[in-house]
Amino acid sequence: FGAWVLGSVQDEAPAAPVLPAALNAANKVVLDPSITKGADIYYTLDGTAPTSASTKYTEPVTIASTKTFKAVAIKDSTSSEVVSKSYTAA
Repeated sequence: FGAWVLGSVQDEAPAAPVLPAALNAANKVVLDPSITKGADIYYTLDGTAPTSASTKYTEPVTIASTKTFKAVAIKDSTSSEVVSKSYTAA
């Protein structure tokens, strides 16, 4: 599926990851990869925008203090919007 642009197919951007409102009881950020429909999720904890060179999300991420978690979904060189949330460990 794609949008037609000037006679060619343009890849649609994947859906952005959905960040949880809060950390779980173990101070982890838990994402649902099915939302991004096959796109890989990459994230950062240092406030920078994530890219395909950032850490790939493969399991829940532990937050040990206060961190800004930023994530992006990337599929076939097409990126979703970057989503961001600040979390503080209990």
